[in-house]
Amino acid sequence: MRSSLAVSNPSIDTNFEDFVFNAPSKDIAFHLIRTIKKHKNIYKIVSFKRIGRMTYEMSFLGSYSNSIRKIMLDNGIMVKFLIVYDGLEKYSFIAPEWINWDNLKGELRGVARIYDLDVKRVNSTTSSDLMSLSLEDEETLLLAFKRGFFDEPRKVDLNGLASELGLSKSTVNSKIKKGIRKILSVYFSGISAKDVK
Repeated sequence: MRSSLAVSNPSIDTNFEDFVFNAPSKDIAFHLIRTIKKHKNIYKIVSFKRIGRMTYEMSFLGSYSNSIRKIMLDNGIMVKFLIVYDGLEKYSFIAPEWINWDNLKGELRGVARIYDLDVKRVNSTTSSDLMSLSLEDEETLLLAFKRGFFDEPRKVDLNGLASELGLSKSTVNSKIKKGIRKILSVYFSGISAKDVK
């Protein structure tokens, strides 16, 4: 089962978003929050908290009908990640083959200033890697996540996961590594070193 952190209800024109981001300092994180609060499509910051050394989580309510998210979803586009730097938003996404790029640019210009739309065709195996995650691998990763395997400090180890899944420790380790590799290959496809600040 796959899920998304963004939930929208177009009938009330409100978009709820919950996202996690990294910032090298608390000042930069607060600068981002102040910038978002000033945005015309943001109604309210619902929550903001630090969840790691340089990692923060924020939830907000905003306009759905005038959002980049609506345009992306309406066009069948899956946003992989967003980089915000110096007031610019850089999206990486997976789009269906049938997209009319000129129409998409026109729609986006209605809600945002577009500086660049760089489209690269990716190997179909790269874009479908996440979908090729087997149900068993997905269940293993989900259980590892829910039980705290990725927490610092860990709340469960490989022995605990193996016991709960009825698998050997080495099989669980292999499934976790394979699943993470597939997720990272999708996440990092299309990112160049210059994108990472």
